[in-house]
Amino acid sequence: MKSILYSEILVLTKSYKDGGFCVAGIDLTNNEFIRLVSNSDGGPLSDTETESISPLTVISFWGIPFPLKNQIENVIIDSEKQISIIRQETISTVEKMFDEKIFHNTGLIYNDEPVLERDIMKNVTSSLSIALFTNMNISKNLQGKYRAKFSYENTQKNFSMTDPEYCNNEYYIDKGLMIISIPPLNNSWNMNNPDKPYFKFIAKIFDFSSLT
Repeated sequence: MKSILYSEILVLTKSYKDGGFCVAGIDLTNNEFIRLVSNSDGGPLSDTETESISPLTVISFWGIPFPLKNQIENVIIDSEKQISIIRQETISTVEKMFDEKIFHNTGLIYNDEPVLERDIMKNVTSSLSIALFTNMNISKNLQGKYRAKFSYENTQKNFSMTDPEYCNNEYYIDKGLMIISIPPLNNSWNMNNPDKPYFKFIAKIFDFSSLT
């Protein structure tokens, strides 16, 4: 199958994943979420492939749609063609898009819990969503991992994180938006731990405190 041009993608995440980066965003031509992957298993992109990319960058690239059962957004990038930078947007752009209900997927994916059990995971199709939060505290747990405790629709939540900007220190964020992501069904950790649930991850945080 020949690759096709994705002409205007607003990058929302560049988060840690299996030694590389998970790059995802929204296709501004149809307002659908999109995830850039390196292979048919939904593999991450390398440092070299993502060195010019950051959240809020608008890019164009060539790729081949390759949806997985619970990651329908996946597109394999054409590594023989360069990713092009179009422009840089701001946090206020994402806030405006959310307020105008541009995003098709909102909330915490399927349910409001920090994990998805295996039987539920089989019914999930979309792996990306965006949600509004308040009163987020990021701190290290007893296992040495940084987690985010926050309020979502007046309920307290506690989620894992892969956002490289926030998952290595303690922070308090009064209000913002977060991109929620889930791994593919056949990810190596869940395959090696079949009794464990699938974790949801906060792949990107947009802090509204900088907005006036």
